[in-house]
Amino acid sequence: MLQSLINQSLTAMKKLLSATFLIVTLLLLSQSTVIAQQNDIKVGAGLLYGAEAESIGLQVNGTFGITPEIAIAPDLSVFFPEYGSYFAVNVNGHYIFSRDTQYQFYGLAGLNLSTIEYDDLPESETELGLNLGAGGEYKLDNFALFGEIKYVISNFDGVVLGAGIRLPLN
Repeated sequence: MLQSLINQSLTAMKKLLSATFLIVTLLLLSQSTVIAQQNDIKVGAGLLYGAEAESIGLQVNGTFGITPEIAIAPDLSVFFPEYGSYFAVNVNGHYIFSRDTQYQFYGLAGLNLSTIEYDDLPESETELGLNLGAGGEYKLDNFALFGEIKYVISNFDGVVLGAGIRLPLN
């Protein structure tokens, strides 16, 4: 039992590191365009609740401003359900409806790639889906608090609630 838990943790860490590497690579590739347009770059982390996974999770995310109204927002989510492991990689677009010096509200839409690995079975399931939702940020001195709600449309349909912090890089 302990060995199985250790193996699951190692597998989860490998996937988390791979996805983090992908997000950082995307950040570096898009950074020159984003900085040239003088828009926001933020990285963050947060807690999630996934209805499909019926569990809490952790998220690492970033937002990269393309225009004052549009941002690209990749993230990696890891949930901890009783039956195994649930991972999701998302690439969303944010359309900022309201931009104030202290808060902003946005709609989001994007792609979701989710994988479920079961403890009792040697196989896993992977599904491609769509995200639709909304969120907001409240800016403080050195960071921003965020909250989001989205619905994932796929064979793993479900609502995901998230909240956390984002740190500006520029």
